[in-house]
Amino acid sequence: MVKSFIILLLALMSSNLWAQNFGLKTDNKSEAANKLLLEVERLIPTKMKNIINSQINVKFSNLNGQAVDKLNFACDQKLVLGRVIRMLPGQKEGTLELDNVLLSGILNVQKLNCSHKDTLTYAKAILIHEISHFFDHKEKVSSDATFLNLSGWISKGVIVKKRTNLNKSNERSPDIYELKDPAETFAVNFEFFILDKNYQCRRPSYNAYYVRLLGESVFDSSECEMNKKVSLITQSLEKKPILTKEIDPSRIYQIHYLFAGKGKEMMSRWGHAMFRLVICAPGREVGPDCLQDFANHIVVSYRANVEDMTTDYVKGMNGSYASQLFLMNMNDVVNEYTKGEFRDVISLPIVLKRSQIKLFTDKLLENYWGYQGSYFFITNNCASEAMNLLRAAYPGDKLMQTQSITTPLGLYDFLIKSKLVNNSVIDNTKEAIYYGYLFPGVSEKLLASLKVFNSTMEFEKFAIELSAEERKAIYVATLTGLEGKKKMNGLANALRLEDQILISREQQFAKKIGSALFGKEASNELKDTELDERMIEIRDAYKRLAGSNFITKGYGIPLSSEFSNTGDAVAEEVMELVKRNSDELKEIVTTYFPKEVHEMQKTMENRFYLLTEISKSY
Repeated sequence: MVKSFIILLLALMSSNLWAQNFGLKTDNKSEAANKLLLEVERLIPTKMKNIINSQINVKFSNLNGQAVDKLNFACDQKLVLGRVIRMLPGQKEGTLELDNVLLSGILNVQKLNCSHKDTLTYAKAILIHEISHFFDHKEKVSSDATFLNLSGWISKGVIVKKRTNLNKSNERSPDIYELKDPAETFAVNFEFFILDKNYQCRRPSYNAYYVRLLGESVFDSSECEMNKKVSLITQSLEKKPILTKEIDPSRIYQIHYLFAGKGKEMMSRWGHAMFRLVICAPGREVGPDCLQDFANHIVVSYRANVEDMTTDYVKGMNGSYASQLFLMNMNDVVNEYTKGEFRDVISLPIVLKRSQIKLFTDKLLENYWGYQGSYFFITNNCASEAMNLLRAAYPGDKLMQTQSITTPLGLYDFLIKSKLVNNSVIDNTKEAIYYGYLFPGVSEKLLASLKVFNSTMEFEKFAIELSAEERKAIYVATLTGLEGKKKMNGLANALRLEDQILISREQQFAKKIGSALFGKEASNELKDTELDERMIEIRDAYKRLAGSNFITKGYGIPLSSEFSNTGDAVAEEVMELVKRNSDELKEIVTTYFPKEVHEMQKTMENRFYLLTEISKSY
């Protein structure tokens, strides 16, 4: 009995006993140095103290070899303000060095316009940053696959794998030094985890990682309110350009792997990997009925932000295209692939707990506001980006964190083999279509309509390779001599085909016009024309609709208080500009895209001819 009590007592005391071996000391006798060390030592989590388990000697010296401006030192990225100078195994003490300039802002606290809020907090951050390196040195956190994937250090390379951070966007970074290497990513983010009460709302996935790692939260969850709003920008010049949506994990019934079948373009030959957020309509209880709330579903898609008129395969191989996260309406995406490109779309529910849905959406929002990578067709594409986002929902799962995925089909197969998706929902084709798990690129009705005209061509070839005149000739040849119901049936089937083809042509044409208008440079047809300047004006106006233009300076996911109220006003200005220039836009279309305009006009003439013939048959 006594022995059991002693064992229990030792177990309860062990963490505190071990933690006593950790400590900060310095030869600097100043009040500022003493204050800094005492306050920081209290902030270090118990587990970190236990792991470091040694004294750390803090030296103060001039690290930059010159006098440093005491007011602006924190904003100068070129200065070295702290470093670890000894970290040897078996040593009883560690040593780190801080620049003397930090002492000037500890007792005489000054506000800062960069990084941390004031000079005292900044000095704490530098010391905390360096202490975290001791912990990382022992625990190898910056080599942990979960942390590397979470922080964007992807495994790149076909033969020799190397971790590379492809994020080109640093506007929402708390400190761009985090992009130097994984060790600095860990240390920089640890500073903010300890010192910023808003960190849990700005970088929630990182915050959750540190909580799991250290076994404690620094701030109460009520300290801040996370912003869940996103902006969906439509591609149409006629619709409202900005749609504000909210990605609230508590309102998400399921997350699906959304797979579009292979397309004709080189970058589409393996299909396209996306996610579908099954968001419930307002007032709807979260459950299976939310699958019906199609208008509320949001598609998450990483795409090469291709601004050229045509996709350059070489650029795609060397990463010249930006890999960017796009959020779109489900209906728009389905129409894009099925009606625009005749590609099947499959939507498979991913096996996720409620807590995993939260982890997924946290990382999604972080990436939405602060990520733009480089798109490599082979090593970093929609599939690898999608896999890395999905990894956030499975922290610590070795297979998920290390599995190499290079194609959308590869991700599709992996999810099925790992039993992470329920693919039984598409076993019955009719039910799959009815419940929204399968969206066929070419419906059975279209195939039946094509069969009426005895065509041996695939529908895609019939729609794309034949001109409107050639299609009309086929219709006329088949319909000649038919009367009554047979002729009516033939006309109706021809009209169904032309309706679908017109939708496809419109979408493809819209993409080409969009590339011409919003590409980095004017297309060859439009360079040095009198309309080139007008197009640049419209293009620049549309750039004002980006969500980042409506927030004040900060890092991570912006807080609600950082949003300006100018979004609607800017949207109205942009639409007014487009309307004022509508005549010029029409001239662009008719003058510089004559082949496309001719084909569109002839397709519409086909429809008019068929409708006229139908009216005569009544």
